[in-house]
Amino acid sequence: MQRILIQPFLSGWRCALLKDGKLADFSFQYPAQEKKAQLDDIVCGRITAIRNDFVWFTLGLNIEGVAKTSLFHKQKLCEGRLMWLQIIREPWPEVGKFGYNEKGYRLTPNITLAGHYWVYNPLSTPKPNSKWIRRSAATDMLDDCVELSDEKKKLTKQAEQLLTPPIKIGIADRGFTQWQRWVRDSSNDLVVTCETPLTASYVKEWIKSFYPEKSDSVRLARQTESPLFEHFGIEDRWAEILTPHVILDAGCSIDIRELPAATLIDVNAGTQCDNVLDINMNALKSIEQQIRWRNISGNILIDFIRLTKSAQNDFVKSIRNAFKNTDVRVLGFCELGLLQLQRTRYRPSLFIKLMSQCPQCHGDGFVGIA
Repeated sequence: MQRILIQPFLSGWRCALLKDGKLADFSFQYPAQEKKAQLDDIVCGRITAIRNDFVWFTLGLNIEGVAKTSLFHKQKLCEGRLMWLQIIREPWPEVGKFGYNEKGYRLTPNITLAGHYWVYNPLSTPKPNSKWIRRSAATDMLDDCVELSDEKKKLTKQAEQLLTPPIKIGIADRGFTQWQRWVRDSSNDLVVTCETPLTASYVKEWIKSFYPEKSDSVRLARQTESPLFEHFGIEDRWAEILTPHVILDAGCSIDIRELPAATLIDVNAGTQCDNVLDINMNALKSIEQQIRWRNISGNILIDFIRLTKSAQNDFVKSIRNAFKNTDVRVLGFCELGLLQLQRTRYRPSLFIKLMSQCPQCHGDGFVGIA
């Protein structure tokens, strides 16, 4: 069973995805009604500058973005021209003395309007060993499913509008937030739990509008005896992902530092030096979780405790198995003995989103954004 938790937090919502009672993912986003561009949004931008490999756009709402010049092929580009674009990467906010927001949103003129279709999997479990799965698809896919006819008509109208030159800048279509993607990709065995009636009302209305076939299987409830994250025992996990220091078993720990060029992770053995391989294995499990929960992306360098050559060969196999079914690429160890990982950047990590430099000391300290 999958459960989605949604709780008002600061000026937005914090969300968690639980699979079979275990924490699988964290997310933070602003309410959908707030006018902020986000991943997959279709926007109309005005060209403000053309510089070498990039075209710069203003998108309205005091936001800007860039697209690679090579994506426009034979289209004539000139300052002041209006064009339809799609957001493929969110900007990195400025954190401390590091500027992450130099180019704004990353854009593409190749727009995708996602539809859905049904896939039948006869080998899935549990019994009777069969299941229908809903998948994303392009709008021109032929499908006789009556349930999707209205959705196809809506997508067709949107596609026709994109053929017409835009008359003003701004957001034309809103993409899914992270919790909405969880609902979209989940099976029918799903429970969505909201802390407040207002949040529950909005979520229920959205599910009825977009996924009516899941309305009966989705139960919305309010936790009154304690805050939502405390009730499900994940409040400590949320606090953990906003600190650079994570305590492991037997006095071991890992330090995580997010920098503009790369994220550095250091494994500390503490006083336990008897079985180095076990310490690294324990740290590997925690690091895989932290990368997923914190949404760390880009270049990742990990300094594990040094192993013998024979032990390191076994450890490399364990590393590849740990990241086998994830979007993390394992590049192996470099000459410095650091493990190199890569993960495509689409949106900022939770730490970058929710923390800012301390206004008192202006040093390496960070405080939560109110």
